[in-house]
Amino acid sequence: GFEVIKDENEPEKTGQAKTSIEDDIERSLRRTIKTIRDYTLCNRFEHLATFTFNPEKSTRFDIPKVKIQMYDWLKNQQKRKGKFQYVIVPELHKSGALHFHALFKGYEGEILESVSAKTGRKVIKYGMQKYFIPSFTLGYTDISPIDNKKESHLKVSGYLCKYITKDMLRFAGQKRYWASTGLRLPL
Repeated sequence: GFEVIKDENEPEKTGQAKTSIEDDIERSLRRTIKTIRDYTLCNRFEHLATFTFNPEKSTRFDIPKVKIQMYDWLKNQQKRKGKFQYVIVPELHKSGALHFHALFKGYEGEILESVSAKTGRKVIKYGMQKYFIPSFTLGYTDISPIDNKKESHLKVSGYLCKYITKDMLRFAGQKRYWASTGLRLPL
């Protein structure tokens, strides 16, 4: 976990000031959730992916470094495979390791079927075939196609939004997520 260090120069917060700060945080979280839902429902993403960093190939507990590695991988993929759209939400695991949940649209990179090392059979989870992205060499990926049904996009939206919490990490500029340019939002 993270240790909260009190600034000795900071005046003690009154009950009213604490409530105001908590209200601001709640409003910010609601805005973030609304934006993620809007992106999800207005853009018809094609894949849901999870990126987990391998402790042997990265320092997955070094949050700033992992963020840079994820950002660099995205930038590299945009350069090599062409522009694609995405929304990415970080999740800080109970262990302190960071991983990412992402929605992709128009991703042209290689996606391969996941096969069990034990059985040699395709990996099926929750009734769906699982895939991975071989170009992500810093750990493991789990990527699934999203069908075009409205219910599927609502489920994916809910799945991503559940990671928007008070104690989640923020990216530069205090955002709780990354989103590519050119995504549609409701009018």
